[in-house]
Amino acid sequence: MTSPWFVGGDPANGRGYESAVAAAVAKQLGYPAGAVAWTTTDPTKVVLGKASGFDVALDQFATPQGTTGPVDYSTGYFSISDSVVAKSNTGASRATGLSDLKRLRVAAFPPSTDSSTAAAQLSAAAHRYPSAAAGLAAVRSGAVDVAIVPTPLAVTAGGGLTVIGQLENPMVQPQQFGMILPKKSALTSCVSAAIDQLRVTGALKTLLQRWVPAANKPLN
Repeated sequence: MTSPWFVGGDPANGRGYESAVAAAVAKQLGYPAGAVAWTTTDPTKVVLGKASGFDVALDQFATPQGTTGPVDYSTGYFSISDSVVAKSNTGASRATGLSDLKRLRVAAFPPSTDSSTAAAQLSAAAHRYPSAAAGLAAVRSGAVDVAIVPTPLAVTAGGGLTVIGQLENPMVQPQQFGMILPKKSALTSCVSAAIDQLRVTGALKTLLQRWVPAANKPLN
């Protein structure tokens, strides 16, 4: 339970993005806070369908590309976009749009095709690194000006780094964080409908802005 997903050590306190989303979904389904109980389990077993004792699981679970598998996934509540990260208090960190990044040294990494493509669009001399962590290390050392990394990593990178914003492609639906439910759970469609309603009303965006504001800065 790490920030910004959970804050304060108690998932029932509604503090942190995933804690707040869980509370909002429960409320949307008609469950008051007192009717919601939290428990912990092994996230690896959750993904494999080998955990029990819960109705809905949250732990930054990325929704799979296919629709079959050992568990159900809800509709997404957080987009796993790519973010541009710079060292704090530098010229690069004050960039406000894509045009400001054109002349910067950009780090990207395979196997993220989207990341590599975005880097190529930003800079003809994009630098390739074996991992997102290596790209962030290159930013810290000054070897590059910015790195393109998955947003969940960007917002937890810390260490004197600033998230400039997110790269968005309107033609591509980014992967999402979704809630996991037991296979063929009767609640799956209900939970998905609740999340969709929170998205339509703008509640998800409000929670994102409160708890993960660095993930709500699209770059244009």
